[in-house]
Order: sequence, then C-alpha cells, then structure tokens
Amino acid sequence: MKNVCILSFLFLISINSYSNIHWESIVLAENEWHYFAATSEPENGWMNLNFDDQDWSLGVGGIGYNDGDDQTIIDAVNSLYLRKRFYIAQKSLIENLVLDIDYDDAFVAYLNGVEIARSSNLSEASPTYNSPLTTDREAEMYQGGMPENYPIDTALLVNDENILAVQIINNGINSSDLSSLIFLNAQINSDTILYNEPPSWFVEPFNFTQSNLPIIVINTNNQNIKDDPKIIAHMGIIQNGPGQINRLSDSFGNYDGRISIEIRGESSQMFPKKSYLIETQDSLGANNNVPLLGMPKENDWILYAPYSDKSLLRNTLTFEMGHLSGEYCSRTKYFELVLNGSYKGLYVLMEKIKIDKGRVDIASMGPMDIIGDVLSGGYILRVDKRDEDFKIGYSGWTSDYRYSGSNGLEYQYYSPEPKELKDEQKNYITDYLSKFEKALGGANYRDPDLGYNKFIDVGSFINFMLVNEISKEVDKYRYSSYFYKERDSRGGKIFAGPLWDFNLGYANVDYWNEGLSTSAWLYNDIGGRIYWWQRLRQDPYYKNLVFTRWVKLRESDFSDENLIAKIDSMTGYIHEAQMRNFKQWPILDSYVWPNNYIGGTYENEVLFLKNWLLERLQWMDNNITGNQLNPIAIISQKGFEFANDVRIKITLVDDYFNCPVLKITDFMISGLPSNLNIERIEYINASEALVHFALNGYNIHDLNGVSISINKNILNGFESIKSNEIDLTETGIALLDRNSVKIYTRGKHLIIECDQAQQLPKQVVILNLMGQKTGSYPISNQTINDLYLPLSSNFYLVRLLVNNSPLIQKIRLGEE
Repeated sequence: MKNVCILSFLFLISINSYSNIHWESIVLAENEWHYFAATSEPENGWMNLNFDDQDWSLGVGGIGYNDGDDQTIIDAVNSLYLRKRFYIAQKSLIENLVLDIDYDDAFVAYLNGVEIARSSNLSEASPTYNSPLTTDREAEMYQGGMPENYPIDTALLVNDENILAVQIINNGINSSDLSSLIFLNAQINSDTILYNEPPSWFVEPFNFTQSNLPIIVINTNNQNIKDDPKIIAHMGIIQNGPGQINRLSDSFGNYDGRISIEIRGESSQMFPKKSYLIETQDSLGANNNVPLLGMPKENDWILYAPYSDKSLLRNTLTFEMGHLSGEYCSRTKYFELVLNGSYKGLYVLMEKIKIDKGRVDIASMGPMDIIGDVLSGGYILRVDKRDEDFKIGYSGWTSDYRYSGSNGLEYQYYSPEPKELKDEQKNYITDYLSKFEKALGGANYRDPDLGYNKFIDVGSFINFMLVNEISKEVDKYRYSSYFYKERDSRGGKIFAGPLWDFNLGYANVDYWNEGLSTSAWLYNDIGGRIYWWQRLRQDPYYKNLVFTRWVKLRESDFSDENLIAKIDSMTGYIHEAQMRNFKQWPILDSYVWPNNYIGGTYENEVLFLKNWLLERLQWMDNNITGNQLNPIAIISQKGFEFANDVRIKITLVDDYFNCPVLKITDFMISGLPSNLNIERIEYINASEALVHFALNGYNIHDLNGVSISINKNILNGFESIKSNEIDLTETGIALLDRNSVKIYTRGKHLIIECDQAQQLPKQVVILNLMGQKTGSYPISNQTINDLYLPLSSNFYLVRLLVNNSPLIQKIRLGEE
C-alpha cells in the first residue's frame, strides 16, 4: 500500500512557500473560560455548542490548584470541565490546526462536540467525572517544559461560533494538584493577524519530507492510542538501504501491514513524546513474524522515545556494551516516526525481551511441562516495580531469605506470564531461587560444587555487574533487572540479563546524589537492591574473575577509544535527525524530569555524557581489585576402562566448569586422525572432566600430539581454553622429576637447567606479582636454556608446566 495518507492535511506546507502564511493562536490559556468544578456528573451534552453554560463559573486560565501555573484557584475536585467559545470568520484561511495542552492529570478534548484528543492514561471510552486513571501526570510548563500537541482536522471548524470543550480529570479527590493550560493554534493564510500572536514558547511545525534514517509511518485511523488495550493500526516502513535517502513519498519496502499498538512505560508516560509497544499482525490479526530493519524475525517490538535523555544515546550505548560483552541485549535501530501525519521525532526500534531463538534463546515452556527436564526451563524472571495488578503468589513471590539485614527480594514471573504458569512450574522456579539464595548466603558459598557456582552462570553475572556499574543507573540491581533459566539438559543455570532501561544512568538523575558521582560501587548499596553481587565479591575467585574480565574488556571493547568512537559513530548517524527531533521537542534548554544537567545544546549533552563516562571508567580502573587469572586446561593422566577405551583427564586451573552437563560438541579436538573422535565426556567436579576416546582399531599412539579446546560457553571464564598436547607412550605419560628442574637468573637472563630435557614443555610463562602475564618464551629440549627477558628489574613469577601441572617459582631480574 502506497503511503498516500501522509500527504493529508496534517502535513504542513513549507512556511517559505507563501509569504503570508503564519501561525496564530485562536484560543489562549489566559482567555476567560466557563468552568464547572465537578464532584458529580455535569449535565449531558456539556461539550456541545448549544449547551447552556451560563450557570457555570467564569475564570481566567489556567484554572486549577497547587501547580504553580494557576490564575483561577479552585478547590480539590475529581474533574474540571472547561468551555471556550470562539469565532471563525473565514474558515478557508486556516491551513492547519493544532491543540496544545498542558494538564494534570488527564484530559479529553472536544471541538464542536467531536472528540479531538485525549491523554493516554484514560482507560474508559466515555470518561465520567471520577474515571480512574492508569497513571498520574505532572504538568510540564510551570517547570520549563512544553505542552503536548495534537493535530486537529480543520474540517471540524465552522464559519461563525465554535466551541472548544475540555475535561481535565484528577487522579482522585485527594490528589495534591490539578492544572489546565489550553491553546488552539492555527496556520493562517493571511497578510494580517486575525486572532492572536502565538505564545513565545510556540515553535512552528515544520515540513518533514526525508531522512538518512529509516522512516516509520503509523496511521491509527483517528483512534487514540491508549496505555491498554492495544488498538489496530497500519504501519509502513521506508528503508531504501545503506547510504540511501528515505523519502516520505517512497514505498513501504521494509514493512507494509497491520499492527496492534499501545503506549508503554511507567514514569515515561507523563512525557509528551510517547513510547509504544507494537505487535506485527497478518490481515486476520494473528502474529506475523517479520525482520524489521534487518533484525531477526519476530512480532513483538518497542518504539522507544528518548526524551529525558537528551543525548539520545544512553540506552543504545549501553546495549552496545552488552553486545560487546558477549551477552544478548535487545538490538536497536534509530528511525524517525510519523504518527497520523504528524512528525514525532527520533525514535529507537528495540526488541522486546522474550523467549525466542533470535532473542533469549532458551527452551519455550508449555502448560504440559510439569515434570522432569522440561520443568527445569525456560523461565524469564525480573525484579521490578509492581504492576497495578500485581498479586503475591500469582504475579510473583517474596523471598523468605534475608541477607545482612536486607529485605526479602521480590521476584516477578515474566515469561511465561503468570496466567500461563502452572503451580508445578511456579513451585519449581521458586524453590530453585530459594536454594540459590541459601547456597550464596551459606558457609560453603565458595565451594564450586556446593555454593553459588552450582546455580548461576558466573560469567553472565560478571558482565551484568560491570555494565551496570559503568552506567551507575539509579534503578540498577532493584528495578528492570531480568534473569533467565534454561533447562538442566541445556546448562540449567540462572543467567543475569538481558540488560534493560538505562535512560537515567550516566548522571541523568537529580533525586539521587550518588548517581552524579563517578566514584563508589553501586553493588554495595544493598538497601532495597539485590544483594547478590556484594556477597559474590567476598569470594576471591569471583573477585579475580571480575578483575580478569575488566582488564580484558578495557584492552579492547571497553577501551576509552572504542567507546568514544561508538558515541561519535552514533551521533554522526543521527546528526540531522536529532536537529529535527529538538525542533519538534525544544527541550535542550529546559528541565525535563529528572535531569541533573541541562546543556542547552545537543553537543553539550553528548560532551557531558562522554566526560562522565571517561571519569567513571578511570575510577573503576583505579578501584577494581583482584588478581588476573590465566586459565589453562591440563591433560593430567590417561587410563583404560577397556581395551578400546582411553580416558584422558582434563584439569582446569583458574576456571571452573559452569555446569555438570558436558557435551562432546563443547570439546574441540585438534591433531586427531580422521574418524577418530571423542565418544563421551564425563563430569567429575567443577574443575575436572574425563574425555573418553574409542580407538576403533586405531593405536593409542595416534593420540600423541592431540590437544583439546574447551568452549567458553561451559566455562565461567570468557574465552575458550586450549590444553597442552597429549604425550602418550605404551607405559603411560612420561614423568619429569620436578626436583631435576633448576630455575635461576643472571642479570636479565632466565636460566632453566634440567637433565631430562626431552620432557621439558615448549614454553615458559612470566607473570608479575599480581598474577598478570607479562610474556611467554620458547624453550628447547636441551639441558640448559638461557633466555634473555626484556623486562624491567623487579620480582616476577616463572610458570612452567611440569607433568602437566604448574611449577611456579619467584625470581628477581637484575640489571645487565
């Protein structure tokens, strides 16, 4: 379908095309309004032109109480009904019409008896004087913000008298304030001012025609988008390809079809720029999995509206760090949105968190999965604010475990949804989390087979922690924290993530002073937060893993240079779009909750983010503690069960297996003759496994020179590990007498003496006293190896594999 609807009356003709076209205000908030302060229903037809409002009160707007913008003060009421009559002499001169309104807490507006706009927090089709709201809303203009704007069909106007009627709905009679500021602005084709000069804050809408970003066009056919339920609409996506300009006149090449749509978010719903949750559907309303903007096929999507984050980067940058850490995060794509013919600014297409092969790739759980392995996964849980329909025992549960005086954590079922979960499934995941918490808090919590390592994927918890700490987002470890669990046969442990919701991070918060500082660890603040990471950091192994991971990330993916380059790439890509966005939403020089910093320009907002990020990274560099691990896999013995079965024992050093389910596919073999394969893997404990080879007619000596690589996905570390090579003889592994090895230095030379030179390893590793690798050097099968070490004079550790276990000796290098 061609998007001809976008050329409707709502698209504004370029102001430069006609010298006499300009904007005026037909109705101003400071005009006199007839009003009814309601604690009961008004008479029927109150929004119609012929309604008799002479018994209503008369007052200057704004009308309300306790909001700092009230010219006429009223008592607390459930609703405020407002009527303003105005005259149109020549309707044909009005090119476009816009309602600008600021309110507290909700509204519905009518022009000549026809509904023209309503706030998203109204759930009833025909609001009453005391209709419930899904959320409250604080007025913006008295805080320096902007009103919401709604394009209005000029066909609703009549030549002669018209009526603008508005119901302002309070969030209950006990609400602390109520506000109403209402403007009707028009684009006039005239040489003279016919009505009023527009307010000083008013910004003329502009003619949006093209972008280097994809353009999403949504038409709701005059339906208002609500918080719930979804409505049916049409969506088209214009995406002509990399480097191509996308024009509103182009066809919908990426998507052209039906969607359902609703407003999403919690506190963000108070912003005039709304975020939306959409579902792509076929013509009959069934789920339609499609690859929007190059992302994997799915049907649930989020149109995220960055607003209080004036850098427009905080979520996309953080999710990029999540991807760089190797974990799944929602993929993101910038685009510009046109909704019902009105330009709405720069948005981000995001994947909704859900179980799917292209998203959280774990087994789906059905209602019949109530016993055995299928009961053990997959689950997605979250720790978050309660939804309004949250019920303990149905929506989630409160942990009965207490750590160091902290409150019991409250977990919510996320996927499957509470209504889909059976009691057996709820009981299983509740019991699993309880066992994990008790193991983490118990005396054996450091034991790799009895403690926390038995229950969680430690690597994911480290990645999750480091990104949260970088952002220092106010809600981390307490809200928007997701976790998922796979079936036991596929790993079975709890993974931390996906990461979510970082728009209040990087010092974009004014109600929490700790969030402004680039110092201090957030995981230590366990008052109302998840305590897990504070406890984990008491384990030296976990602390060393964190240190090792941080050093590795800072060398490349999380380096200052790489992260700043990511920011520069994003800002370069959205450069033109951000200028249009801030013309539509001119807030760069205004406070938007909960801004701490107001830069005045987009460049200043980005510079502030960069500087804060660099300072935070530097603080973490200086304060993260631990020793750098050098994980290795050692083939330490061989043995026989049967004549055709050879067992090779692998021992991990500086790492653990993260689950007892070890699969052949996780062990890659190099140097094997063709058709000689691993038969099975046997888990011994968190540090040891047996690899079984079936010789099938081959000689045991065919295993000589074979090495084994272990996939990082079954380790707690972050990289695959390759073992030493197998050295087999008919009598077994030849042993080297450790006492025959002598290690000493002469100046900057390292001397290694050994009478059994043929059994020396191929290299020696030098570490500093922090356990960090400074270099490795080849050694030969000769009695004396004299190695020059180009290192500064200091103490070092020499690491040499003797009988496939490490021999470590401290040395001191002198001067030449």
